Amino acid sequence: MLLSALIPHLGAISIDGPTDRPINRVVFDSREAQSADLFVAIRGERVDARKFVPGLNVAAVLADAEVSAKPDVTVIQVADAREAMAHAAAALAGNPAATMPVVGITGTNGKTTVTWMLESIVTHDGAKVGVIGTTGHRIGNKKIPANHTTPEAPVMQKMLSDMRDAGCRMAAMEVSSIGIEMRRADAIPFKVGVFTSFSRDHLDFHPTMDAYLQAKARLFDTLLAPDGIAILNADEPACMDIDTNGRTTWTYGFKSDASFRIQNPIATVDGTTFEVCTHSETLTIHLPLIGAHNVYNAVAALAAATALGFEPQTSIEGLGSLGTIPGRLEPIPNSHGITVLVDYAHTPDALTCVLDSLKGLTDGRVITVFGCGGDRDAGKRSEMGHAASAGSDHVFVTSDNPRTEDPHSIIGDILPGVSGPHSVEHDRAKAIEGAISIAQSGDIVLIAGKGHETTQTIGTSHLPFDDREVAASALEGRQ
Repeated sequence: MLLSALIPHLGAISIDGPTDRPINRVVFDSREAQSADLFVAIRGERVDARKFVPGLNVAAVLADAEVSAKPDVTVIQVADAREAMAHAAAALAGNPAATMPVVGITGTNGKTTVTWMLESIVTHDGAKVGVIGTTGHRIGNKKIPANHTTPEAPVMQKMLSDMRDAGCRMAAMEVSSIGIEMRRADAIPFKVGVFTSFSRDHLDFHPTMDAYLQAKARLFDTLLAPDGIAILNADEPACMDIDTNGRTTWTYGFKSDASFRIQNPIATVDGTTFEVCTHSETLTIHLPLIGAHNVYNAVAALAAATALGFEPQTSIEGLGSLGTIPGRLEPIPNSHGITVLVDYAHTPDALTCVLDSLKGLTDGRVITVFGCGGDRDAGKRSEMGHAASAGSDHVFVTSDNPRTEDPHSIIGDILPGVSGPHSVEHDRAKAIEGAISIAQSGDIVLIAGKGHETTQTIGTSHLPFDDREVAASALEGRQ
């Protein structure tokens, strides 16, 4: 594509240089820049990419401040480099979201699960689906590792283009507040937007809870297509503050006026059966997952599928055939009569929801292993300790991903919130082994925080570590 064809999408303030040159890619990493690329000089908190511009042999540079480029490089100045990058990437990819519906799911918890549920519904109908999210991206059966929940715009637009070209009927995409704030999801006219839940998280990035909520609200008041459908959690107070700017809005939850009203849930260790009442019918769903939060997630997926035109029976059968979701109350098989579950719950609200669901499923004890991530919101650590203690009979406080923080210091921040029987073990593997060693038949062991992750970040090193493998080994070693 010629640079001149991209110019109308950029909101250019000034253009210095020729525009009749081909552009093959939009890039933001100077190490990847090539001669036919449009390089976006992003000014980040740690690195100002403008400093790399003088040494680059590229076709053009896009920046929101003055840069000094080589004489044969076209320089385009814009008001917001990230916003312009999103629109340039979309245009270069052929605006895939204009012809393939994209469902955006935001919320503190539940995003990953809703994408997996939507995928199960669509594939049950015999169609191919694309997924962008925390546990990895997928184009049909092709798996792509994920570095970010919501990738940078050039990466994401290329994936959406590949999904469209592969014949995907739709794409289900986790839209994080950070991704929204950093304009990664701009230039995607979402056909459906889903809001799952809202509680404390990412306050290491957002200055306040209100700023965090406003970032998520952009999915509905700005990014959702004018003819798109907003699907909001009727039981989530934060959803009362969401302005969809006149777009069609559906709600789901237990409230009597919800568009998709949940009633009569019955939970067992094998799953949950519940009813969903719409304006025209009552549906009975058996979900092979436990937890009240997963009932909400399932109905959110049902509503999104309905918005895309899928028949209710297809959704019922698709949800009923759902397989294990990596790191989301993922069971670890064993012959000891112990229910061992690995879950990604890493916020106070998520941990509370999971533990509330587990407590009613056993007459035995609930034993919880958890820690908190380093270089992240320290204010939630004692709240996590309180949540774990409130829902458990015994708590093992350990490391999560300490990153560059001292693990002992992180645990010290957690412990003021911990009460009742508990153990402290800085080595996560030993903590998991300890929890499994004291568990008896009928007990539930919850290993929370890291879920699907296969590494542990200590310092700046990413070391192999998988809660599921450690738990399985500990179970095998039990006498």
